[in-house]
Amino acid sequence: MKKIIFLSIIPMLLLLSCDESFLQEKSKSFLSSENLYINTEGFEAALASLYYNLREDRNGEDAFPAFFTGTDVAYSVFSHNSVVPFQNYGDAITPDIYPVKFWWDRSYKTISWANKIIEEAENPDVEWTSADDKKRIIGEAKFFRAYYHNLLTTLYGDVPIADKFYSEPKLDFVRSPQKTILEFVRDDLKYTAENLPADEPEIGKLTKWAALHLLSEVYLHLGEYANAETAALQIINSGKFQLMTQRFGVNAAKEGDVFSDLFLEGNQNRTNGNLESIFVIQQEYGVTGGKTVGTYGGDWSRRVFVGYYQSVKGLLITDSLGGRGVGRTRPLTSWVKSYEANDIRASKFNLRKHYFYNDSKNVPVGHRLGDMVPYTTALDSQRNIYPSTRKWDFGAQSRGGDALYLGSDKDRMKYRLAETYLFLAEAQYLQSKKSEAATTLNIIRARSGASQISAAKVDMDFILDERSRELFSEEDRLLTLHRTGKFLERTRKLNWQVADKIRDKHALWPIPQTAIDSNLGAELGQNEGY
Repeated sequence: MKKIIFLSIIPMLLLLSCDESFLQEKSKSFLSSENLYINTEGFEAALASLYYNLREDRNGEDAFPAFFTGTDVAYSVFSHNSVVPFQNYGDAITPDIYPVKFWWDRSYKTISWANKIIEEAENPDVEWTSADDKKRIIGEAKFFRAYYHNLLTTLYGDVPIADKFYSEPKLDFVRSPQKTILEFVRDDLKYTAENLPADEPEIGKLTKWAALHLLSEVYLHLGEYANAETAALQIINSGKFQLMTQRFGVNAAKEGDVFSDLFLEGNQNRTNGNLESIFVIQQEYGVTGGKTVGTYGGDWSRRVFVGYYQSVKGLLITDSLGGRGVGRTRPLTSWVKSYEANDIRASKFNLRKHYFYNDSKNVPVGHRLGDMVPYTTALDSQRNIYPSTRKWDFGAQSRGGDALYLGSDKDRMKYRLAETYLFLAEAQYLQSKKSEAATTLNIIRARSGASQISAAKVDMDFILDERSRELFSEEDRLLTLHRTGKFLERTRKLNWQVADKIRDKHALWPIPQTAIDSNLGAELGQNEGY
């Protein structure tokens, strides 16, 4: 599958220039409908552009840190346009800032490509390899259309539904109510779940289980809690997945724990023995379809979440310290302290709390090689050597690469069963099934070594706390907080940096000004307060 997903020659439907419609796409590549959408192979190539875009959502640092910085789990002191607005809030969140524009444009671009595939698949002259190909291809495209519509409405609220491909500029889009959008997303995902296979045809390909996973989340957003429970249970009871509770994979015989095993390079896919993974984004280092040795590229989660430790005298960039981080986003101390003493999710294999001098030529006076590095400045605790997740550790040096390599080129679990259990617990709680919710949460907590909880402990805040303990830096936290309506409350309560800067309007992002200005034929409107 990696050879398919990495094909970047397929972005055949590029965004129009800025004076054309913000939702409009045109085919500008040498690939066209006439020579691409003629058989199954051509449609697979077109689908590669959708997988590619999803992977690229984190292959660059400028947009995705906004999903973490300035929330209830993380803050930042880094001076960069990807995070500065979310350090300040107030009037710093505007319709013109980069993340606001990026996620709007990226989402509608991918939706447009998906719409093109869906429409072309209806051509009766297409030569399908098998009878099921048409519905499967449409199902995959509808997943991406649903995914990005869901992202859009969760961030911005009421947005236009793009349910067709426009070959000519359309300048009169109107916004649909969030409930209508979510129902559209729900229906796309139901189609996908019904028409995608239960087993991956190739590593990294979508299955019905990925669709059901996202569908469970969408049902929660719609308030269809019984349906959310049913969708989650379909995955859990399928017999295809299990929480990993025993050591496995590449370092199973070495020091570590089962939670750290999940995130070691080479352990993400089911073919690696990981039966917890539901959907894995493929970008393995140095293989066909992945990335190559160099200084740029790959998943930048490591760069964002690993500290800028190399700026401290006596510390060198090494693979053992996670590779090259720059400390874009630091976890809040309240998150670090939320783990119980026996919780392996905060073990030294999963949370790096201390650093030790490793540069023999530059150890500060009064210290020796191997001594623990103390905090000497505010930046040390806020950006350089703060406690950091080890989920994204990746070093290029041991592969013959440059120590300054920016990204992380190990495969990334987009969906895993632990989150499915968390969706289930949320659905149960919201149906007043607190005992069942506690039982579900205890399945996750038992794997981590945390204490078992009673039904009396279960509420939405506890569920969100458990999500952060299990999924920190994996889930797009801002989307979770927007979906649950808890962003304002929890961020004001837990994030010291922005507690007095958050305003009610920040419950949604503003509509990008470029989108408003380009929609000449209708009033797109702006969210309240912007």
